[in-house]
Amino acid sequence: MIPSKTFITIIALWTISALFIAFYPLFAFPWQVAGVVVMFLSLWDLQRLRKIPLPEIQREISSNLAHGETTLVRLYLKTTLRSSTYIQIYDDIPPSFQHASMPVTLSLEPDEINSIEYQLKPLNRGNAVFRFTFIRLHSPLQLWCRQIRIDNESEIKVYPNFSAITKYALLALDNRESVLGIQQKRLRGEGSEFHQLREYRQGDSQRQIDWKASIRLQKMISREYQQDRDQKILFLLDCGRRMTARDGAYSHFDEALNSLLLLGYVALRQGDAVGMQCFGYDNRFLKPIKGLGTIKRLLNFSYDLKAELMAPDYMAAVKNLLVHEKRRSLVIWLTNLRDDDAEELLPAIQLLKKHHLVLIANLKENLLDTLDKTIPDNFQQALSVSAAIGFQQRRQQAFKNLSREGVILIDTTPAELPSALVNAYLEIKASSKL
Repeated sequence: MIPSKTFITIIALWTISALFIAFYPLFAFPWQVAGVVVMFLSLWDLQRLRKIPLPEIQREISSNLAHGETTLVRLYLKTTLRSSTYIQIYDDIPPSFQHASMPVTLSLEPDEINSIEYQLKPLNRGNAVFRFTFIRLHSPLQLWCRQIRIDNESEIKVYPNFSAITKYALLALDNRESVLGIQQKRLRGEGSEFHQLREYRQGDSQRQIDWKASIRLQKMISREYQQDRDQKILFLLDCGRRMTARDGAYSHFDEALNSLLLLGYVALRQGDAVGMQCFGYDNRFLKPIKGLGTIKRLLNFSYDLKAELMAPDYMAAVKNLLVHEKRRSLVIWLTNLRDDDAEELLPAIQLLKKHHLVLIANLKENLLDTLDKTIPDNFQQALSVSAAIGFQQRRQQAFKNLSREGVILIDTTPAELPSALVNAYLEIKASSKL
């Protein structure tokens, strides 16, 4: 039991008034009576507080949350009170969540189910546990309060932000993928996988004409092809120190992971098998599997991944991938490269491209583009711009060296990565490079 501020203030005033009694002893009796009354009321109030039954508390929260997306939490309180009671509630929220409106103060009504709501935003992916709910009951005269910890455990999984997947799925129903910056490659009759025979249409290439069928049916017949299916897409995700860079609300690692999931969904819709391997801080492998149900496996596989401040071993990552997957696949390498990575990266790329088609999606900092367009106003700005230009030139040279190795390169900011990655994949599918 804790005395309230009101009770402490009353006792302080009563004690200070003793100085007044020292000069005016005629008021000693009323002062003593007041002290007895305060003591009696405080004891009666304390006894009433002890008899107040504890409320039953139940938390309502989704067990699966999306990183960075606001969600609503409800706390239901059921009481067996005989009269209204003043109460404060504080939910035991993990530090990885952004929240407001805590603690909440309300008046509990007798035999009613009261509820409160508050909003949460997960700032990190992974597992989170809400263990307790703290309540503070106030006595009828507000002289005492009782603080109680109630076990109220909820286990939560915070997944990568899959809102882009949901948005893409809805837009794809109306063939409006361009809203996301995705350019669908719809080349009628082109591809390398035979689909069907049909009548010749103006614009069909000569190689499409099936001469035997044309002679047999006495009219021009064309072969129609479709983009290759049943291919394998493997993501190679860097969990090293450079991916901890942050340009906005998300780190480069989180941006890469969100883009990976969007492209994974697109590839699964195209009939390809999708898998992934991470390297650096964490080393895991998920074998490529077909079917839209694989997106759930990707989410469960990757939701607790994180990048840490350690140098990745590119050669070890490539060797590990080749152990698990020998069939030719499209390997999409998501990373944040510097010019000084070339010496270690090139041997790994040379080994990998002997077995697979390699696409490197490199994330660059927004600051580089900003400095590129900056006209310096002073000497300090001139130094910054000059350093950025020199850094960009060294990066471009490193990328040219990678291009000579036959690697497909994307160098983009985190915000543009999802559409750039999907467009590159669709371009590869349309060109039958794989």
